[in-house]
Amino acid sequence: MNDRRSPLPLSAAVTRVASVWGLLILLILLIAVFSLLKPDTFPDRALMPPRDGVVLTTRKYAVATFSDAAWQSEETARYVAELGRDVASAQTQVDQLEQQAGP
Repeated sequence: MNDRRSPLPLSAAVTRVASVWGLLILLILLIAVFSLLKPDTFPDRALMPPRDGVVLTTRKYAVATFSDAAWQSEETARYVAELGRDVASAQTQVDQLEQQAGP
């Protein structure tokens, strides 16, 4: 078995070097292009100038059509219960600190 490698023909060597340099040039070009992008320049609502007057109106709604009840769901109930436990725990800690401090 022959362990010696035969030299690459000139066209294969040029192709290999060109592909490596091509990738390097592409990488440098991409870095340059993306470094030119500026943050916070996308035209979102905070950056756009306001329009005067009525821009969009679907229709008029009577106030009575809207409910004044709070949204009820399982997730909301869990959050409210957890908040209640946190408040009770904090109140217990405050009471303990007040007892330690004395009158």
